[in-house]
Amino acid sequence: MNSKIMKMGLASLVLLLTSQCAVQFYPRKVTRSDKFKSNLAYSIDTFAAALLRDTLAHKAKKPENQKLLLDSYMFYADPRFHDPKNFYPEPGTISDMKMELFKDEKDYQIFYCQWASLYKPVNPDFWKLYNNYQEDWKVYALYFKHKKPVKAAMVMTHGWTGGDIRNLLQQRTNRVTRPVELGFDVLLIQQPYHGPRAPKGSFFSGSMFISSEVSRLNEAMCQAVTDMRSGIRWLKSREYQIVGMYGGSLGGVVTLATAVAEPKLDFAVAWVPPSSWAELTSNSQLVPYVVQGVWDAGIGFETAREIFYPTSPANFKPAIAKEDILLIAGMGDNFVPVNQPILVWESWGKPPIHWFPGGHVMNYGIKDALKVEDEFFARQLAKLDKAAR
Repeated sequence: MNSKIMKMGLASLVLLLTSQCAVQFYPRKVTRSDKFKSNLAYSIDTFAAALLRDTLAHKAKKPENQKLLLDSYMFYADPRFHDPKNFYPEPGTISDMKMELFKDEKDYQIFYCQWASLYKPVNPDFWKLYNNYQEDWKVYALYFKHKKPVKAAMVMTHGWTGGDIRNLLQQRTNRVTRPVELGFDVLLIQQPYHGPRAPKGSFFSGSMFISSEVSRLNEAMCQAVTDMRSGIRWLKSREYQIVGMYGGSLGGVVTLATAVAEPKLDFAVAWVPPSSWAELTSNSQLVPYVVQGVWDAGIGFETAREIFYPTSPANFKPAIAKEDILLIAGMGDNFVPVNQPILVWESWGKPPIHWFPGGHVMNYGIKDALKVEDEFFARQLAKLDKAAR
């Protein structure tokens, strides 16, 4: 195992040193330093992807571990799903919210919340699988609430393979306290099939979200958006004047899909987001291996685009103004290729976007990216001042 890791690390170093252009396309003007950092980040992503394939992803890829529902896949290619309202139905009201104090900080308290997911499978055939995933039927969240009432809040969610949100490392990875310090209350929601929502038989947290089971990927996106919308509407019911959405990677694409489906949303911030699953499978280092079952099932690229149409945000228009959307993407990202943010950026009328010279693993240029994010948050908070006048 150690020798394999060393070989992959050496291969990544060789890729960096021998290829002046591991990164073939830069979406903005770059300096020599930007190019070096982007190529280094690209190489590190390549190494990380190979490591994950050999240690985790290959287990989920094995055909015997996929309960394929091939006959059901074309259900999602139905043209009626070209209207997102038909795929993401209006969520009901949370009626069983349970909250318990998790941690008491100086200026805010953290509550551990849970409620029954309001999601129901879009495809009736998916019940055959979903009945086996009862761990996923409940939603878990951490609610960061200021002791002195504030009027702005956001729903936040994590990326693929994210663990239990009660873990301090997960909270730090998602930088959850940054918006809290800026004056937002935050509801950090556990993604479907992750952490305590991971069904028995999961090889790792999230292995049943992105996998060769196409139906489950599409349905997981619907469930994630339903859970996020439920959280947004719950926050709205608590009289916050502004409620936004924030996520990165898998959390980024869920944020984009929520911005398509939820008109009550006030703003959205998506870091390194995929935006079209079919295009991702043909470009990303990691995901093609995980979803190899799509190709093994004889599904071609054009057919895959039809099947993944309802869960690919680039196919739709947002329900909120483009000025209230911020995209942050890495020029050296080899997990979520640069074409992914560009697809949704162009489709959505070119909302604000910031390109940093890093990748999915190494976020070089993070300080500048966070400065852009802070300025965006300041503009959102300024709406409160205007409303008070």
